Amino acid sequence: MAWEIQHLANIQASEPATKAITIVANRHQMLVLVLGSTDGRDYRITTATFDGNTLTRPAGFPVRYNDDGKATVDLMYIDISGKTSGIYNLYYNVSTGSPDDGGIAYFLVRGGDQSNLIADSDANTGNGGNASTALATTRASSMLIDVFFSDRNANLTVGASQTQIFQYDPPGTSGTDRMGASYKEVTAIGAQQMYWTGSNEEWAHGAIAINKAHNSGAFILDVL
Repeated sequence: MAWEIQHLANIQASEPATKAITIVANRHQMLVLVLGSTDGRDYRITTATFDGNTLTRPAGFPVRYNDDGKATVDLMYIDISGKTSGIYNLYYNVSTGSPDDGGIAYFLVRGGDQSNLIADSDANTGNGGNASTALATTRASSMLIDVFFSDRNANLTVGASQTQIFQYDPPGTSGTDRMGASYKEVTAIGAQQMYWTGSNEEWAHGAIAINKAHNSGAFILDVL
């Protein structure tokens, strides 16, 4: 199956914010919004809407390492399969205002089953070792997407069979952080693992498993 990454933009977190997003109509399309930070406060998405419709937060998110904010990730999504082609506003706000170190990213994913998008979701934290999350798929073709934030001052290595979407050091005063995301298509039902290796500091990591729609064609991931 083919994959396509059309564009990538990592944004210094600054909230509240409204972003204009151009979409092409697709009956199997969803938007995913992710946040990461090592700000030290309770930093999470409080409000997020697309064209006035509220995004959904899956189970497990947000997650913070040891409640000290050394590493935090949050994720929300929305089915936009009913939208016609055009320009729409994505609005989001957070709990603590613009963080010292943090970033925002959002993706369009095409190919999911709009009647049953998320098969599983979870998030974890740790200190050192692999930043990882276990998921369970329920269909023979599924898309796994993960996001991490680490206090490490060097790049992590993306897990086996995963494709890195982005990895960067978000703007901030400390300059010792990494935020990244990846994806993997799996063709088996059962236990799956998404992970990054090489985090020698605190990390937060989360992932979702998206059910593929029957006869939807190839998954297409569009990173805006």
